Amino acid sequence: MAHSAHRLAPAPWPPAGTAASVALALAGEDSALALAMILRAERAGDPWSGQMALPGGRADPDDASPEAVAERETKEELGVELRRDQLIAPLEDHPIRRGGVDVGMRLYPFVYQLGAERPAFHPNHEVAKAFWVPLRDLADPARWRRHRFDRGGQQLDFPAIAFEQRVIWGVTYRVLAEFFRCLGVVLPP
Repeated sequence: MAHSAHRLAPAPWPPAGTAASVALALAGEDSALALAMILRAERAGDPWSGQMALPGGRADPDDASPEAVAERETKEELGVELRRDQLIAPLEDHPIRRGGVDVGMRLYPFVYQLGAERPAFHPNHEVAKAFWVPLRDLADPARWRRHRFDRGGQQLDFPAIAFEQRVIWGVTYRVLAEFFRCLGVVLPP
């Protein structure tokens, strides 16, 4: 009996449900690497309004891949063009939660190395401020905090990193924790 090989069709993109991607865009000398981060603009109806985040956003129907989403969103939000030859690796995708509840959306993070020069930012209206955050600052235990707040009478508590009177927490913190784990640095759970 003859055997013929079947090719499996690639998974459709974007996957069923909603998908989003972020870029961990690194730049600078190896001894002084920094990560591009944004302070999201305050917008009514946006549950992540005013938070520290990585550049990124939701997939559009025209996006060919999750990497394409990260690259498009970084260009739109920061005016920084990411190239495929700068892509180091994907990180594990994460469910996006709001108040501990899965919202049916997955986040696909990708790490890029832009080189020794840090590109200038040209933020759009979605970004209140953009930063090059030194990796050493993010990995500094003196900056690690607990972010506590009240949501509908329920006290919530999350691990966080302090940066310029702001905190980095939630899914952004989870992505950073995975990234640092790959580098051998364990952030608080």
